[in-house]
Amino acid sequence: MLSAGTRLGPYEILGAIGAGGMGEVYRAHDARLNRDVAVKVLPPLFARDPDRMARLEQEARAAAALNAPGIVAIHDIGTHQSDGAPLMYVVMELLDGDSLRTRLDAGAITPRKAAEYAAQIATALAAAHARGIVHRDLKPENLFVTRDGHVKILDFGLAKATAVSPAGSGSLATAMAGTAAGTVLGTAGYMAPEQVRGEPADARSDIFALGATLYEMLTGHRAFARDTAIETMNAILKDDPPEIAPEVTNRIPGALQIVLARCLEKRPEDRFYSAHDLALALQASGGGRSTTANAERIAGKRSPSAGTLIGIAGLSIAALAVGYTLLRPRSRNDLPVVSSLRQLTEAPGAEINPDISPDGRQVLYASAASGNLDLYLLRVGGGRAIDLTPNSPGADAQGSFSPDAEQIAFRSDGDGGGIFVMGATGESVRRITAGGYDPRWSPDGKRLAYATEPVNDPYSRSVRSELWTADVASGQVTRLWEGDGVQPVWSPDGGRIAYWANSGGQRDIWTIASGGGSAPVAATRDAATDWAPEWSPDGRWLYFVSDRGGSANLWRLAIDQASGVVSGAPEAVTNGVRPIASARFARDGSRMVLGAFDRSFELAFYTFDPAQPERLSPRGSVRSASLGWCSPSKDAAWVACTSRTGQEDIVLMRADGSETRRLTDDPVKDRIPSWSPDDRKLAFMSTRSGQWQLWQVGADGSGLRQITSVKSDVTWGVWSPDGRRIAVAASSFPPYGVTFFDPAQAASVTGVGFIAADGPVDVNTWSSDGRLLAGTATDAAGQPIAMMIWDVAAKRVVRRIDLPLARTTSQETSFVAGTHDVVTQTTAGVTLVNADTGASRLILKISPPLATQMSGDGRTLLVERPTIEADLWLMEFRSDRR
Repeated sequence: MLSAGTRLGPYEILGAIGAGGMGEVYRAHDARLNRDVAVKVLPPLFARDPDRMARLEQEARAAAALNAPGIVAIHDIGTHQSDGAPLMYVVMELLDGDSLRTRLDAGAITPRKAAEYAAQIATALAAAHARGIVHRDLKPENLFVTRDGHVKILDFGLAKATAVSPAGSGSLATAMAGTAAGTVLGTAGYMAPEQVRGEPADARSDIFALGATLYEMLTGHRAFARDTAIETMNAILKDDPPEIAPEVTNRIPGALQIVLARCLEKRPEDRFYSAHDLALALQASGGGRSTTANAERIAGKRSPSAGTLIGIAGLSIAALAVGYTLLRPRSRNDLPVVSSLRQLTEAPGAEINPDISPDGRQVLYASAASGNLDLYLLRVGGGRAIDLTPNSPGADAQGSFSPDAEQIAFRSDGDGGGIFVMGATGESVRRITAGGYDPRWSPDGKRLAYATEPVNDPYSRSVRSELWTADVASGQVTRLWEGDGVQPVWSPDGGRIAYWANSGGQRDIWTIASGGGSAPVAATRDAATDWAPEWSPDGRWLYFVSDRGGSANLWRLAIDQASGVVSGAPEAVTNGVRPIASARFARDGSRMVLGAFDRSFELAFYTFDPAQPERLSPRGSVRSASLGWCSPSKDAAWVACTSRTGQEDIVLMRADGSETRRLTDDPVKDRIPSWSPDDRKLAFMSTRSGQWQLWQVGADGSGLRQITSVKSDVTWGVWSPDGRRIAVAASSFPPYGVTFFDPAQAASVTGVGFIAADGPVDVNTWSSDGRLLAGTATDAAGQPIAMMIWDVAAKRVVRRIDLPLARTTSQETSFVAGTHDVVTQTTAGVTLVNADTGASRLILKISPPLATQMSGDGRTLLVERPTIEADLWLMEFRSDRR
């Protein structure tokens, strides 16, 4: 122990505060700034190990840069010689209060206060995770509660250098951190299962640790407590925490119990997507207030561990499995009150595009359960869905009940594609239009509104979609709006149509008079992504899905359906732990069907031999809930990706998932990065100038600058092998073709060359000899229909190759270095096509959707596949509050 008056550099020790496994903590005075600080003196072995010292300094610098209110501020780090022994110390802000461990020594905390503390911790973790920093050793000892009730996270990142507890000693001290695979990292009792197995820790590991801490706050007992550290870690891998006593469970809101269960899932992918989402769920969990009085107690789809942990069958239904809760705004008290929420489907895979019959008794949806996308009809309360389109040759989806429930309109890819109508049980199918997507009936049942582009992902729309109406009896079509618009829906009086549009990357809700003749009226105009509008049956409210709260949830706006004028700010209706894709009302407003989904991205790496392309050798894979649209570096050691949860940024990730670096971090949308040939820069599309344009940034995050400044939106760019030009294509607006830009020049309005095309195209890859470009011709909906090969010097198309290309959203083709072979995605899987001859051969049989990219050295193939699990839920409202 250091005595009072001892000096560590400029800091004078005033007295001891405490001690722990990571060292001793003292109160000290900094005479330079005339302030008291906390100084943690670390074990001498740290200062004797240069490698450990360097890592600790790096982590301290990273933690110091966080500047988040929920993270203790790091002021300084240094070493001091004491009796010939080096002492390493870290200087932090001095806090007034107690550790959470001290609070817990007195027993459990009230649910309301526990939820409040946990939400603060999650918010602080989100700030750290956004900077690529994972705590790895979150526990009550590393959490500090100030006198005014604020929670601070301590020792951020410093647990990487702690010492191993002797196996079987019974100590629950921190285990040693390291960088080698198989090294155990964390504190027994709070480690996530993947940490116990010695696998890399990520943000979801911190979420598990917070879950264990929340369990302890609510119950007064540790979630995983055994006699030895080894037994404790085995319990984390195999056992559930003890079931909470009924007298305690009754005090904990059902929503908070569900949040707790999801935090403690054994598999990282089953936990929350992010600490930000967790914070939102905690804030909405009630913290001691019941959110759904008199709700039905019906168990939904869940994991066995969640059911064992908290007795899920007894939870209020609105908090069940997906954790839906009402978030009441301060300004209004007339939000609908949910009386029940039940899960309608739970089969593996995705049940999508739900609609509910006018009487609320039947649900219509699309599913590929039969191997082909078909329309299914399910009676609410029934257990078996009926396939309405079992013999259709194409995909059938986007079904919509007619107002009298006697007919169903839908989109089909069969027989050339278009909008079709059939009887309510699948009979008498007939075509209405030769194209179109997302049909919705007018209130009188005589017309259909539809768009010319499908919405597979609201974040990845690429072309301008027009709105049309069709007369159901005659098939006569009328263009309603030449500007962009998708997912149209009629107002209850038939006078207006709501839709959403993409303008310069901004996705907002609009309305327009159904008879045309007037300009659209904006319902939302902000940076949030808003989609899937739905009118309330009384016409007073416009509901829509938005990520404005951090994840996709249901919101609403007060609206005058005659004029489209909105009043007040958007109000959150749900705040759940699973994102929402769409929502549809029954005619009387008593029921609503919701589509909820979970999405993740798998990045699979294959060793590729150009001499034997069919002999792909799997090299590893990484799964992420947020990183997609990825491109490998030249040696495939890194991938550059788009962060696709709420805020879109450019992120670098090591190919093994062990490290991430955020290159952009702001509210604008940045997406689809492309490496320069020397891996020193990345080009990407961004809305930071007000519309989609091409920008570049250094691989170290420096040198952000604009490359293009043209009138139309610009999609992704493709670097030439010498790095002197970037090719971009016009897929949305004429003149169609490929334009070349010089990335070294100031933002260009014209480019340095152009190759004309007959229609919309995408350009994806440049051959390593600089002679050829490859890409795709696309249809009006932005879907690829043929491979295109351009001769760069001759400025012309040299070959169009007709293939059954997969319907994907980005980067369908990639040249193999040193060859004219192109990797692309067909409906059969990954296909190798020779650009000189057009010959093709399948090299990896895999079902789309997927995206492929070759590394710059031609030795690694990256296959990216999004995985979606989507289910349908029925929300019922209390009759006096909807």
